[in-house]
Amino acid sequence: MNLEIMQVLVVSCAHITEEESKLFEAAALETTGHSVTLPGNLSSPMTWQYGWMFYIGDRGDSVTTEGLSPGMAAVIELAWNNKIEWVRFDTDGPVLDNIPSYDW
Repeated sequence: MNLEIMQVLVVSCAHITEEESKLFEAAALETTGHSVTLPGNLSSPMTWQYGWMFYIGDRGDSVTTEGLSPGMAAVIELAWNNKIEWVRFDTDGPVLDNIPSYDW
């Protein structure tokens, strides 16, 4: 049997700004006819009541950290440095030391 295992970096929603959270919510509603362009060339997130999950791929793919808050950009860099292609921002996720966080 050949299993493929997916790794997801889970961090607190505190590592994104309130403005980013509103943008992600709007992007998740694109199916209602709204068109939202996300910074960093991110695709629309998977969303649920506790946060968002993004596919970021490998460094050098289409996603960049351009236009993202320093906290979100640092989380994505951390994922890339550890060869992780998915990031989940979760209300119960850990707040990471040395990565900017926001009180909202």
